[in-house]
Amino acid sequence: MKLVHTHRDQLNERLPYVDTVILPVCALAVQADDAPMGVDLLTVRRLGEIIEESLTGRVCLLPELAYGLFDIADHTETIESPVSVLADFIYHLLRGFQQRGMKYAVLLNGHEGNFTSLQLAGERLRTEGWKVLLSNWRIEHESEGFSEFQQWISGASSKNAAEKGEAYLRELGTRLIEDVISLWK
Repeated sequence: MKLVHTHRDQLNERLPYVDTVILPVCALAVQADDAPMGVDLLTVRRLGEIIEESLTGRVCLLPELAYGLFDIADHTETIESPVSVLADFIYHLLRGFQQRGMKYAVLLNGHEGNFTSLQLAGERLRTEGWKVLLSNWRIEHESEGFSEFQQWISGASSKNAAEKGEAYLRELGTRLIEDVISLWK
């Protein structure tokens, strides 16, 4: 269930079956001269969609949280918030979903700088009985297809690079789907 596309009657009908929330988190940052500031957002959005499409009926895909941070370096071009603020926001946001029956959280980290905030929020949620999957896709799954993916996401790609970029995300999505299913066990 993609929350932003769900109407009230659909929400009431589907919510009893949904126990997993997917929260894509990213930063708006200049990554390279030829890449848009939203490259992290576009990535976690697509990964979230791939997971939601495969696991429809049990998952709720939230809109991206696009004001993360870059706590591993000083980049003046990054729109960010402090680690504790982001961690508290994520924690309280997901606690609201716990009151509606959610007990699994998939935190899709689109930017390395968000890791500390997501880790802190995940730890707090775990103390309240949540099972949390924190995915650092760029660190955990970066592979040979990454350069084509970057070309595709920047809009400066050929049709071949676009196909390879989508294939790269589908491959990552498949791995993440397996991780989510493992979380449910």
